Amino acid sequence: MTASTPPEDTRSEPVEPDEGIFEDDVPKDNPIAKSRKVDLSVHLANTRRNMAYGIVGVTLLLYCVATAVAIAGGLELATFVQIVATLSPLQALAAATVGFFFGSHREGN
Repeated sequence: MTASTPPEDTRSEPVEPDEGIFEDDVPKDNPIAKSRKVDLSVHLANTRRNMAYGIVGVTLLLYCVATAVAIAGGLELATFVQIVATLSPLQALAAATVGFFFGSHREGN
């Protein structure tokens, strides 16, 4: 046998899987086997809230940085106007997110 030739498998019996814990072996009273129930409406409300906070937070951060740099004299007026125009789609997304977030909290929903 040379170094480049892999050894031949001469076993005729099937190979048994390694010992371990399988899904069927876990006792039902074991905490790992328990699943927790999640209320879908609470999950959706938390997700919407977190997305709304994130989008509005990023939008405010970008506007504040651009305004602070412009006030400090780092931007000319034309450049500042271009930056604000570039951020307007993000502002529209933030406005739609806030509108959807508060609009979905009507009485009875």
